[in-house]
Amino acid sequence: MFRFSCVLSAAFIVLIGACQQVKNRNAGDARNQQIPNEYAQLFRLSIQKNDTFLDIYGANHRTIGSYFWGKSENVSNRTKLIRGRSYIVLSAVFARMIQELGAVSQIVGVDNREFFPSDIQLNPKTRSLQASGILNKEALLKLKPNITFTYLLDGRGEKDWARLQQNGHSVLFIQNHLESTPLARAEWIRAVGWALGKPQVADSLFLEITRKYKALQSQVTDASEIPVMLNLPFEGIWHIPNRSAYFTQFLIDAKLQPAWLKNGNFVGTGASNLPLEEAIKMIQQSKLWLNLGNIKKREEITRFDPRLERVLQLQQLRYFQNDKQIEKSNANSFWDLGSVHPEMVLKDLLQIRKGYSSDSLHFYREL
Repeated sequence: MFRFSCVLSAAFIVLIGACQQVKNRNAGDARNQQIPNEYAQLFRLSIQKNDTFLDIYGANHRTIGSYFWGKSENVSNRTKLIRGRSYIVLSAVFARMIQELGAVSQIVGVDNREFFPSDIQLNPKTRSLQASGILNKEALLKLKPNITFTYLLDGRGEKDWARLQQNGHSVLFIQNHLESTPLARAEWIRAVGWALGKPQVADSLFLEITRKYKALQSQVTDASEIPVMLNLPFEGIWHIPNRSAYFTQFLIDAKLQPAWLKNGNFVGTGASNLPLEEAIKMIQQSKLWLNLGNIKKREEITRFDPRLERVLQLQQLRYFQNDKQIEKSNANSFWDLGSVHPEMVLKDLLQIRKGYSSDSLHFYREL
């Protein structure tokens, strides 16, 4: 991760609050100056003379998108981003970022607006382009967007998207779902903000998010361990996040002890699987059980497996579901608002840790 800084712009000064030497991209290009990230690993901003560069990386840090904007007409092996007033956004997370940046009215198309939380204030004319499950690329191009914000799940497919890039239309991959910490995912608002020509707004927003998150972390002075378990089986498989995974980091920052990590297993990012009997033992050792699939009441737990009846008798166990904000359409702002504002998720977890009730929580409710 790049942590070198200098006076590059007023926005950057706001973000890092200091002036240090910027590291050159390589020895043969002394004019290409890095704009360091604080946490994100999968995008990089840099400035060279009259242009700004944005590089996007996928799995294994492979470059999947290289963009530029500025005075140059062409830059070798880079796509020029043309800012305008027309954007396609294929994720509620990205729409949330764009709304925070004050440009939500410029979104003309989304994947399926039915699943967008109602507080993302899309224009009534904004079209759903993937309501059937398959993206209508012809309809997308007819909307004549300047930028389409999308993502790659498997690290492949950029060539298919390249065919849709035309004069004045660029496809920008936002890969924040691959970042392994809450603040790293949130920092992608900087990549989006710089691409939209709003660097000062984006950098200031992220600075405030970071300040609030760190302030919440510092509030925990009680060192007592509170073991916690996550999830329910999905199609017979009990998934849990590994030690360096995104949600595990939330738990650690809230000074909660993931029950599955006690033996030093499950290293790395991503997820692992647990046999049901092993998961039950971990629940029996826990005081909190979070993120229980899509159930509404604790009595529904046994529908996944009758053996889970055992844990319903535990007196010390409290159950918390992350669906307090779910809407009739099943849109749940936990996933998009919680990604852009991880301090809100951390605050809930800290409140749960302190024994607070559902009334004080934003995303969670006690079952």
